[in-house]
Amino acid sequence: MRRIKLFSLFGITVYLDFTWFIMFILFTLALNPLWKNVASREISLLLSATLTVMLYLTLLVHEFSHSLVAKKLEIPVHQIILWMFGGAANIEKQPQSPSQEFKITIVGPLASAAIAVLFYGLFLLISLISVKSSILSIFFLTVASLNLIWAIFNLIPAFPMDGGRIFRSLLWYFLKNKIKATRIAVFTGLPLLILVGILLHNWFIIAISLWVFMAGRSELKLVILQEKLSQIKIRKIMTPIDPYDFDPKSSTFPEAICSPEDNAWTVLEKMTQIKIDHFKVIENNQVVGLITLSLIADYTD
Repeated sequence: MRRIKLFSLFGITVYLDFTWFIMFILFTLALNPLWKNVASREISLLLSATLTVMLYLTLLVHEFSHSLVAKKLEIPVHQIILWMFGGAANIEKQPQSPSQEFKITIVGPLASAAIAVLFYGLFLLISLISVKSSILSIFFLTVASLNLIWAIFNLIPAFPMDGGRIFRSLLWYFLKNKIKATRIAVFTGLPLLILVGILLHNWFIIAISLWVFMAGRSELKLVILQEKLSQIKIRKIMTPIDPYDFDPKSSTFPEAICSPEDNAWTVLEKMTQIKIDHFKVIENNQVVGLITLSLIADYTD
């Protein structure tokens, strides 16, 4: 088991991946020099650990902002995972329009920017109260600075980062072609991130750019698959049977149904959401066929 369940909020369960502990240790050690003039070595480690946890809590706010907007748009989100490189909201359905993707995505950087403003305000308040540098002022200023950096970094148009998704949504709107928009966003992001890494002399960003590119390529394949399956009606690929009346009360999985006019992508998404790999095909309140995950998979090659 690689994940620990932390809590549930707004119908979304938050998990902690074990890779998080690696970054927790590295970040705690990296932040330790911040306190060398204001605290002992032991207290410095405690403060750095607390600051690291706070930074991940602000990342959680970032991910919840994505998730709550998605849920408002009736796109299911059931879990958020905190891991080594931040957080990831598992949005279980692809946005159906450029405006949906833009709304879901833009709130993340805006949330991080708002957190930066809030903590910078707290830093200014502490500075007015005390002329001397204090633990709280360092704490608040660091949270503000890193959230601002996170907001700006996330806006780099490298798909599937937030900036890349915003870029993709704009291309999708103007080009009216999701596949073409995704392809441009994926192949634009890699050189941009590498350039940022070179300008900042940061090999970590260059390494991350390759991971981002691979993730983008994977999603491009998913978008192509979505387009292909969206053109296939269930009527074409189902296994026909002798019709009989459908009785939801006697059905073990009454939600595992679809129409012959549904497309294969919609049914595949529903199968994934409710974790059932076979559906009854209903027409005029009669079961007229069966559709299975394997039948849909035959059309994914």
